[in-house]
Amino acid sequence: MSINPNLVEALYYLSLIILAPIFFKLSRILTRYLLNRFVSTGKVVVIYKRNGLVVGRKTINTTAYVVDQLKSAKGGA
Repeated sequence: MSINPNLVEALYYLSLIILAPIFFKLSRILTRYLLNRFVSTGKVVVIYKRNGLVVGRKTINTTAYVVDQLKSAKGGA
């Protein structure tokens, strides 16, 4: 059985057309993760209130793991 080169080339380009949106989405997700993880300069402010009064305030940089910082901030308030 011989394989037609035109068929192989058509299947190759068809697979690229089908997979292009998937590669785009994955690269976009990876780029956003890396930018948010290592380049972001935003801050999250956590305000502790009791009965409507502010009893504490913590500032968390978004360049570090937010969950770890929230756990460490929990012990201080």
